[in-house]
Amino acid sequence: MGIYHDDVNLSRSYFEPLSTLYAIVGWVLLLLGCAKLLVWRHGRYFVFAIAFFLVGHGTESTVFSLELYFEHRNYFPGVGLFLAIGVLFASLVRKWPQVKSPLLVYLGAYVLLLATQTSSQVQIWSNEPLLILNNVNSHPQSFRANTDMAAHMARLGSIDAARHYSARAFDVSKSERIDDYLLRDLALSCEVNETVLSDRFQSLGVKNAERPISSVQTLHVLVRMLQDNACPAFDRTGFADRMANIFLQADYLSKASPNIYFSLAVLENSLHRYENAYAYVEYFLTMSPHSKRGMLMKLHFSAVLGKLDERNEMIATLLELDQRGDLTVGEKQTLALYLEK
Repeated sequence: MGIYHDDVNLSRSYFEPLSTLYAIVGWVLLLLGCAKLLVWRHGRYFVFAIAFFLVGHGTESTVFSLELYFEHRNYFPGVGLFLAIGVLFASLVRKWPQVKSPLLVYLGAYVLLLATQTSSQVQIWSNEPLLILNNVNSHPQSFRANTDMAAHMARLGSIDAARHYSARAFDVSKSERIDDYLLRDLALSCEVNETVLSDRFQSLGVKNAERPISSVQTLHVLVRMLQDNACPAFDRTGFADRMANIFLQADYLSKASPNIYFSLAVLENSLHRYENAYAYVEYFLTMSPHSKRGMLMKLHFSAVLGKLDERNEMIATLLELDQRGDLTVGEKQTLALYLEK
């Protein structure tokens, strides 16, 4: 049991892993069986339960997309499995009434077993450190479990252990970019207020130079800590300089996602380097032109830099959004600060 299941070996072909072939054969046989069951009324009930299970997972893969490695992805489709059990129970009892009591006992015992297994996890799941430890022990090949453990060890001040789990997360991941791994290590160093000088930043942007960073969350966490000055020994200016060298380029559209530029704008704002912050916000709005938070940030930087035309343009756009009722109370209050100037 556990929260993360991202250590599952995903199918890459019909034979790799071999369990893919077994699963396909099993589903084909089940669907053929369902086709035959459509002849009987209770068979149609059973087919409906299987269809509910498949539609549930289909819905969670498309309309309400949930990532594969979360256990709660099975909750809604699982209703179909319980319906199938109910249909089987009703069919058996209808044909052989004498099996009703034994079946109820077996089902009750099974429910009790599940309840016992779940209740044993209450103490673990209600305690974050225990939950993190349980996850990494139960799923040592899980990327998420290892990154959680790395962050937890950093909060405890054990940077060596934090780096160990961070490295293991990178090793088990099949898609993490090297710069996302390096950023995570920088965030761990910041968590323990380890001295971080500019030489630590030089390897950033070297590999995968066309799109070096993809983890918005990792950069967001690091920028938030730097913004709060959580690690005074961290060379914030050196880090911002390296980011500017990488991202303030003509090919910015393919270099990163919009939220990467938003986080970098926040970083430059905390350093009072408004020209760079303004450039990042321009990139962000080019890629997300309808973002109200981006417009408010551009309004702020335009006002600070004395760009009156841009400031007035943003005010006019935001006032129009306000008239349409598209601004929240907080956004209205922020806009009002600039209308008073």
